[in-house]
Amino acid sequence: MIYILVEHFLNPAGKEFFPDWVLLAEVKLMNYSGFISVELLKDVNDLERTLVCLKFQSEEELVIWAKSEDHKQLLETLSEYMLQKQQSQIL
Repeated sequence: MIYILVEHFLNPAGKEFFPDWVLLAEVKLMNYSGFISVELLKDVNDLERTLVCLKFQSEEELVIWAKSEDHKQLLETLSEYMLQKQQSQIL
């Protein structure tokens, strides 16, 4: 199993939209082989952070998702709210 921590850097409107966006992402992700879960995380030291943790069965399946048109479209949905590009870390 592989875990991916992703932080999005969003303006206030984007932070408000983010929980709904994560639900949209989950609907798309459920169609991808190897997807296990997506979880909205809270940083107890900074509640303003917008963090998600994705779980996939393998890195290969994650790469298929990351290169997909669905992934691209989801990021475009957030683009108007982005202050900078998201950062990801494989755990």
